[in-house]
Amino acid sequence: QAEAMVLGQMLLRPDKRRKLEDDGYNRHASNDRNLPQWFLDDERRYAAPDGYGEVELPEEQLANAREYLKTINSRTIKKVAEAKARKRRRATRALTKVRKKATALAEKSDMSEREKSKEVAKLYKSKLSEKRPPKKLVVGKKFSSSSGGKSGRTVKHVDKRTRSDTRGEKFAAKRAKRSGGSKSGSSRQKKQFKRK
Repeated sequence: QAEAMVLGQMLLRPDKRRKLEDDGYNRHASNDRNLPQWFLDDERRYAAPDGYGEVELPEEQLANAREYLKTINSRTIKKVAEAKARKRRRATRALTKVRKKATALAEKSDMSEREKSKEVAKLYKSKLSEKRPPKKLVVGKKFSSSSGGKSGRTVKHVDKRTRSDTRGEKFAAKRAKRSGGSKSGSSRQKKQFKRK
């Protein structure tokens, strides 16, 4: 990429462009068509142009171009940087609020030290842990607009079959847990499914 940039800069200068064009014409530059394959193989093997067709790019310009590309690659995208800054601000605001509440709790005399520490830990856990809203399940039906189209992060499109299967699995797991993993619970559930 740096080489392409430098070459582009050289092409913008008329004197350098003229030199590049002149260097392009030499005794090895040919545009012959329909040549036999054996001849092309021989040319590739023995008639390699040594020093012809190579463009000498100034090292200083190349170094500058590489440095410029490095700075571009290391730079973060503006929107990403803004989002990170917003997140940081929210976190600091939440932390200051929690600290105020914690100091107020510590000053209370009617609570024991153990209770205070428990309350403070609970406060930090509730306020500083990231809470993600649960996804809303939208059951897709035939010929309905809700099954397709755009949806937000909090919406998950599912079909009726998948939803009922997952519900059945959860129900079976609960049953097995309650009955201590006995076979009677699972057989009872099988009977229920058969009845449906």
